[in-house]
Amino acid sequence: MKVLRFSSEEIARLSQPFRYALVGKFSHGYPSMQHLRRWMLAQGFRGDFSVGAINARHVFIKFALEEDYTKLWIKSIWFVDGFPMRVFKWTPTFNPREESPIVPVWVRLPELPIQFFDREALFSIARLLGTPLRTDVSTATLVRPSVARVCVEINLLEPLQTEIGLGFGTEMIIQPVVYERLPKYCATCKHLGHDEDECYEKIKNRGPVRPVEGEDQRASDRADLREKLEAQRAQRELHTRRKGKRVMFEDVDRRPEASSSGAKGAEDGSVAMKLQDTVHEPEPVPAPEPELQTDPGPQTDPGPQTEPEPLFHDEAVQSPPNGGMEKDMPILQSPPNGDHRGLLVEAECSVERKVSSFRFQHMWTTHSEFLGVVCRNWRYPTVGSGMMRLQQKLTRLKHCLKEWNKTVFGNVFDNVVAAERGLKEADEAYDQEPCDRTLVERNRCSAELVRVLAQEETFWRQKAGIRWAKDGERNTRYFHSLVQKRRFRGTIFGIQHEGGYLTDPIAIKDSAASFFQRLLTAEPVFPEEMDSEHLEDGLTDEDRRFLCVMPTLEEVREAVFSIDPDSVAGPDGFGAVFFHTCWEIIAEDVFGAVTEFFRGEKMPKGFTATTISLIPKTASPTCWSEYRPISLCNVTNKICTKLMTTRLGHVLPKVISLSQSGFVPGRLLSDNVLLAQELIHSLESVGRMLMWFLSLIWPRPMIGSVGSSSIKSCSERVSHNAGLAWWLMLFLIAGFRFW
Repeated sequence: MKVLRFSSEEIARLSQPFRYALVGKFSHGYPSMQHLRRWMLAQGFRGDFSVGAINARHVFIKFALEEDYTKLWIKSIWFVDGFPMRVFKWTPTFNPREESPIVPVWVRLPELPIQFFDREALFSIARLLGTPLRTDVSTATLVRPSVARVCVEINLLEPLQTEIGLGFGTEMIIQPVVYERLPKYCATCKHLGHDEDECYEKIKNRGPVRPVEGEDQRASDRADLREKLEAQRAQRELHTRRKGKRVMFEDVDRRPEASSSGAKGAEDGSVAMKLQDTVHEPEPVPAPEPELQTDPGPQTDPGPQTEPEPLFHDEAVQSPPNGGMEKDMPILQSPPNGDHRGLLVEAECSVERKVSSFRFQHMWTTHSEFLGVVCRNWRYPTVGSGMMRLQQKLTRLKHCLKEWNKTVFGNVFDNVVAAERGLKEADEAYDQEPCDRTLVERNRCSAELVRVLAQEETFWRQKAGIRWAKDGERNTRYFHSLVQKRRFRGTIFGIQHEGGYLTDPIAIKDSAASFFQRLLTAEPVFPEEMDSEHLEDGLTDEDRRFLCVMPTLEEVREAVFSIDPDSVAGPDGFGAVFFHTCWEIIAEDVFGAVTEFFRGEKMPKGFTATTISLIPKTASPTCWSEYRPISLCNVTNKICTKLMTTRLGHVLPKVISLSQSGFVPGRLLSDNVLLAQELIHSLESVGRMLMWFLSLIWPRPMIGSVGSSSIKSCSERVSHNAGLAWWLMLFLIAGFRFW
């Protein structure tokens, strides 16, 4: 045989064009070359590259730039169309049946003197361990001076240095070296992932292994067991990468071979199937019982395992409409050929999602263009004046903000994902080319991520309605859990009404409307007409003039800013935050609407619209009497009531009896308990005691309501002026009810 020998210098010269070459190995499956090239283009490499097939499982990848070469190699495993590809360094001694022992390893240098954090100095130190490739971002920016990290090309067949000496001047220090995730390499079979003690080739050379008595024996060929182990390891890595909240059926399609033994439990592994290939479309039948029941079949010895049969179609039952589940629930069960019973349940909730209404978002106020958008829209001419004009401008602004939110903010959750992806790309770009340009871009992406995360937290904070939480760490997950809990608690799945239990959504709505309509429109227990002559009159003429004087702009402003910015918005969707932020723009129109109200003009329907919200009194309410209805009115309505209550607050001590303890600042309802204990001993009649007790807890809807004429006569007696009485009656006519 003729032999041609090349010198080491000639080999080095011939290998020079391939110094940035890698070998990709596919252990489980193989994508097409077209898909592989398309995937390479999608990675965003800065320079040219070429890809070619070596054999059925290996590809040759050659780069023109070192940064592209390092980027692909430093991550040991990639996924191309779902196929795992491991990356190895190409060497002149490359053998497809062996894996290269040269790997990139991150090395930590703890407590390294800060003067050595310079890139050239770090690379000089790293050359004592191998060939340096790059440093991480924290080391380059010196944000973590406690430890330096360098990625080094290391030969696993050579001894590793755990300590190195660093000398500067007459000083010498011993620098410890820590290797991160150092892979194992077997010198026997020349493969990564295990050492010689775990090598299958070495164990195979020891001779046949005596089987343990009673264990299963297989007739499968084990000659290529190493390749199977590699495929399973790659498949586990694929499954780990994809694990999460979704079930990936394609990752569990491995089937064990048939066993030659009938012993129970001899099968090595579980029998898993692709459910989407075996599940039929069931025909639901009504469930005869309110509970979902299935018959698992007799528990017998399965006997010899055979090829799994398709899942047979058990009866698909339809659950009764309990707990909001009224859609079809297909139930499919595996055949009785084993001691496991798999059950597939598909449930669809019948709770209908209503169309979301407009809600002013607090995060909008953080945008630099927000005030400009509001100002331009607010200046458009509007027909009408006072309350009608303010209502029309708010309605028009509502549509404008909806479109502006779509174009400027979009989906806040998608913005967070995009910002995280942008920061990741900026980090990789800076790792590849650490310079001022890439550092500035990385800082910009980091600031953008902080901004969108703050928007997301503000969004969930507003939905959660938490007022005690202060600035600090991100509370997005906590706010999200509160919103989910509140939504679940606020959903009514069933209610007891008139001796029955209703679960149909339409029936629940009708029963709620009927119950609260009867409650709020019931005949008043107390007389319509009250003798106001018995009311004490402690007001002076100056007090009466103070109650009825027209409010000033400053008084209206104080009323607006006294409203809690986190209070729930009314039907128009504009909360107090909008009025606080845009006060300089909307002040004139708000003041005009308030003065029109105090002149006695009739309020428009939209101005007085309210949303009835039901607040549970108990943890698990079962009937409508266990819900407390409250009215959520618009902020424009709250401004007028704030002005009235502020004025009344100055004169209430003169007209409220000292025995009144409820709904008066500085007094407590609990004071009535002490008073009631004394009255119980002094009252002679049980009936009189009961009536007195009811009068102490009078503001409850189940006892009665106060007639509007009584309110009118009381207000006229107190104020000696029809103005205050008229303002109170405006709210009564608009739909308010006093209990």
